[in-house]
Amino acid sequence: MKIPTQCFGEIEVEEHQMLHLPGGIVPFPEEEYVLVTRAGEAPFAWLQCLQRPDLAFVVISPEAVCGPPALPIAPEIKQELELDDGEQALVLCLVVVGEQPEQSTVNLLAPLVINPRTGHGIQLILNGDMSLIRVPVFALEQQALAA
Repeated sequence: MKIPTQCFGEIEVEEHQMLHLPGGIVPFPEEEYVLVTRAGEAPFAWLQCLQRPDLAFVVISPEAVCGPPALPIAPEIKQELELDDGEQALVLCLVVVGEQPEQSTVNLLAPLVINPRTGHGIQLILNGDMSLIRVPVFALEQQALAA
């Protein structure tokens, strides 16, 4: 199906590419998204809302900037997402783009956890150090490159 978007014009989306987030993304109640990747923008991607052409989020895998995630996924979340034993979830974090690229931050306390096989996901709201809500993306990237 063809989906109109503000950022990308009209895009073609296949049923298997759709992501279903029944709780939406705080504070947006919309539930249907597609992950859009564009050449030259890695490790960033876009999470485009299918219901609202004007709603798209920049996302990044926490692994891309700070190594393997230490995100234990609770058994009830695995069950809700229908993750099989050993099946890896797709974990994405929302990026807040700053006026200057180096001012961009990533929220590590509210990751999206998605079953890549089914496209079903959930936004987790984690307890933790509040400084993890606005972690500078490029500072983490530089630390990862230096390691």
